[in-house]
Amino acid sequence: MARYRNQPYGYMMRLGEAVENPAEAEVVNRIFADYLAGATYQAIADSLTQERVPYSDNRSAWDKHLIKRVLENRAYIGEDRYPRIVRDPVFLEAQAAQRSKSRGPTLPSPAADAIRERTVCAACGNAISRVTSSRGRLGERWKCKIPGCGAACRLGDREVTDAVAELLGQIWEYPDPAKTPKELERYAKSLEGYENQIRTELDAPELDEPFVKSLILAYFGELYAACGSSVNLQRQKLLEQSIRKRTMTPVFDLELFRALVRTVEIAGDGSIGLRLFSGEYIEQITGEETEQ
Repeated sequence: MARYRNQPYGYMMRLGEAVENPAEAEVVNRIFADYLAGATYQAIADSLTQERVPYSDNRSAWDKHLIKRVLENRAYIGEDRYPRIVRDPVFLEAQAAQRSKSRGPTLPSPAADAIRERTVCAACGNAISRVTSSRGRLGERWKCKIPGCGAACRLGDREVTDAVAELLGQIWEYPDPAKTPKELERYAKSLEGYENQIRTELDAPELDEPFVKSLILAYFGELYAACGSSVNLQRQKLLEQSIRKRTMTPVFDLELFRALVRTVEIAGDGSIGLRLFSGEYIEQITGEETEQ
């Protein structure tokens, strides 16, 4: 089963072409109607989640970012070869309402630049590029340029940064958010084993000097190999302690991002996830799944 949708919500493929999915198209129009009636992104998301309206085959929960992307997707007015689902006046009214509620200008460049440096395509794992239209009609977009992939979505710097900030805020919920990578765990266990063995030999009634020297040489050889790894063992331990003591906020934490995040993964449907140096993958948590 695919991890991400291949088509925007509201559409499905039929005979190689994107066509309207009637059930999802009804939800799309409902989202626009609810938003124009005054509902917030989160209120709409909570309502759809509670009613068990699935976003995709493997994602039943909605969040405010999904709602925002629906409201901004110009495919719904017939662009990019998609059939029209939403009437132009409704779409334009929703756009105007969003602009009026905008929280201000793009966030400072250090945050956006740090994210761009580590952003990859969720579908193929290759670098995904941020592109902008010279006339501004398409706005900010991300597009994978790998032949055969071509995943693309419309996401602004603020939207991406907000999503990453929210994901970073979830790190404290993970059992081992900054756990030592497997390679470093192996080095740590190996070094501990050498240390114990050396102590045992030094405490023995009769010292086998050549053997102890060989153990010490082996210990320092392993220590040298460990130092060549991308993450320092001691620094990793301090980072774990720091996360547990840190007060998580919705504001983008550049220090935490650089210390923990290997890649930001953006999918063709605008989904965003974080791959940590530890190997953990974090995606938005909207609440526990409801049992069927």
